[in-house]
Amino acid sequence: MTTTMERFRTAMQPPQAVAFFRGLFERAGVRVLDTGEGFTCIHTGAAILFQPGIDEAALDFVVDVEEANVEALLADIADGALDDREQYRIMTHLAAPAARGAFRRPAIRNRFLRELLFKIGRAEMLMHVRLVPPPGEQEAPGYTVMYVDGQTLVIDGLHGKVDHEYRLTVAHATEFQRRLLDARKKGRLRDWLAFARWYGKLRREVVAPVRA
Repeated sequence: MTTTMERFRTAMQPPQAVAFFRGLFERAGVRVLDTGEGFTCIHTGAAILFQPGIDEAALDFVVDVEEANVEALLADIADGALDDREQYRIMTHLAAPAARGAFRRPAIRNRFLRELLFKIGRAEMLMHVRLVPPPGEQEAPGYTVMYVDGQTLVIDGLHGKVDHEYRLTVAHATEFQRRLLDARKKGRLRDWLAFARWYGKLRREVVAPVRA
């Protein structure tokens, strides 16, 4: 019987898939909740490699999926096209785990860097985030980012009351992740400052009133 890891390995070989995921992660985990299988995807820049097992401390993020969702996800990745609708469906699986993983990293938890995002980027204590679907695609549930007791939590679904929400296109979401990963890899103050300034510009583009 072919394992889920082997199916992912086959699906993620097309150049379009390698290119789409480039910069979104260096090491990401996939955990199949109802079978207990877990494995790591390693993006080298030119290819995506796979190895069994998950070491969460060494990963950018972990995506939890049910076996029932695996076939649809693999079909979106493996056809070699990755049109707007397929990219959207992939990002509905990645966006919240990627944010969750980022906020767990020591650099983002650093008080000084966190204050840069709050002051320069105007990040907020409570945010609702939605991915904007392309025409013909059903909107996926959003997620909540909240700062509580010194830590930033990312929770599936929209919780709490806000005056506005963040509506990200796939292009916004992927650029955010790539810029964040790049700043974290370089680790220099000037790179974090550049990221915070860019985040402030992104915020002005994507913030919108809460829909009635």
